[in-house]
Amino acid sequence: MVYDAIDVARYIVNKFNSQDYIINGYTISNMKLQKLLYLAQAFFLIEKNGEPCFRDKIKAWAFGPVVPGVYHEFKCYGNLPIPEIKSYLEYNPNNPAEMRRVIYQSNISAEDKERLDAVIDAFKDWSAIELMNLTHTQEPWINAYGGGHSYNDEITNSSIIQFFEKELSRNGQK
Repeated sequence: MVYDAIDVARYIVNKFNSQDYIINGYTISNMKLQKLLYLAQAFFLIEKNGEPCFRDKIKAWAFGPVVPGVYHEFKCYGNLPIPEIKSYLEYNPNNPAEMRRVIYQSNISAEDKERLDAVIDAFKDWSAIELMNLTHTQEPWINAYGGGHSYNDEITNSSIIQFFEKELSRNGQK
């Protein structure tokens, strides 16, 4: 199943707000969330033979890969930890002035939650800056960002697949 990035983001945020993560001092900022979304997309693309985790486009911004809609949803937190999501406002696309409060419930399958948890667990100890630095060494962001001349260009799923398959074969993992 392919999800909306905001649903994946809400799952990740709430995972970081679970008791086990809070006790161990883990938090998630918007920047860290953006990099985890990119890495989750990569993991799904490789693990599920080209099937993405989410349908939203990933853009190359100065601080690394970003899903713009998710960024704007959480930008009010700046670099502070994003709190647990218990509910959110949903806007009526036909009437932007109309909105309703929705109680958060994950629509992500148990199998896909396991995939997301694997990505989260692999990178939970990394800071947002460390994740940004990692993505800045990877071809999908480098090629899309183009040295700052093509800000906001898409990091395509095909570029992600190509890069990570090459990395895995280089390391003898696929």
